[in-house]
Amino acid sequence: MSIESVAVIGASGHLGPTLLLALQAAGFEVSAVTRASSSYEPPAGIRVIRTDFSLKALQESLRGQDAVVSAIGDAGLDIQMTLVDAAVAAGVRRYIPSNFGADYSRGVVAGFEDTPTAKKNLLDYIGAKATANLSFTWADLTTGLWIDWALVHTPELTGFDLANNTVSLWDSGNEPVATTILTDIGTAVVGLLGLPEDAVNRPFKVASVKTTQNEILAALRSTTRQQWDVKQVSTRDLLQEGHKQLEAGDIWPAHMSLIAVQLFEDGAGRGVHAEPGKGDCRILGVPVRSVESVVEIIVDAWM
Repeated sequence: MSIESVAVIGASGHLGPTLLLALQAAGFEVSAVTRASSSYEPPAGIRVIRTDFSLKALQESLRGQDAVVSAIGDAGLDIQMTLVDAAVAAGVRRYIPSNFGADYSRGVVAGFEDTPTAKKNLLDYIGAKATANLSFTWADLTTGLWIDWALVHTPELTGFDLANNTVSLWDSGNEPVATTILTDIGTAVVGLLGLPEDAVNRPFKVASVKTTQNEILAALRSTTRQQWDVKQVSTRDLLQEGHKQLEAGDIWPAHMSLIAVQLFEDGAGRGVHAEPGKGDCRILGVPVRSVESVVEIIVDAWM
């Protein structure tokens, strides 16, 4: 039985709007689930479901939905398992958790160990639910850095300050990273919802461009025809800064510093979780993009 109705939780966040539009364009009946106190209004043609996010309220809100895609972000990660329980109780047939982002299977920097543990615990929990409820299926999606969003909004992670034409190169700037643009994440999610039951219940990994900081810098110089001020920063120093930020309770800056080290430390090999155009990328229809084309998208939209 094909999936027709999809509820997106966290629709007003960084990724949610892209997912809503991708699902709507693919022909799904799309609903946006938001808190009862929120004034959020979704795009035309998308139903809004307001809830207090208790288990009972979520169960009622999700009843009649074939699939649920969670994009709640860090602020809502503490209720991930409640969302799973509600989806199972409501009879949802496919669940995609809010695990979009970095891959930690190749090691993790000191101070960031809790993140992969939490991800594993969630997937183990979802897997157990699927084993006990054969009509319930799931698919986890790792995308790596959301390169178009990250370059604009997180200079402390990517090293690029687009507003001031400055770049901090982590180590040599030559460590490769596999990344995905937002619209390609939408493509991958649509692909996951179209797979048969015997093709899911596992993690998927996609990327649309593999690049380095130096390649991004070259593309920015070529596209903008502007000068860029460059400085080199040791990831060893960045790691120490991240630990100081953690000790001070500055969680967001600390996470940005630690993720930068996780991905860009010279020779660590932690930044490439998938090869564009291969494996799950082919299965889910994620295209291969050049760094130049991605930079053009960013410059056209933001600069």
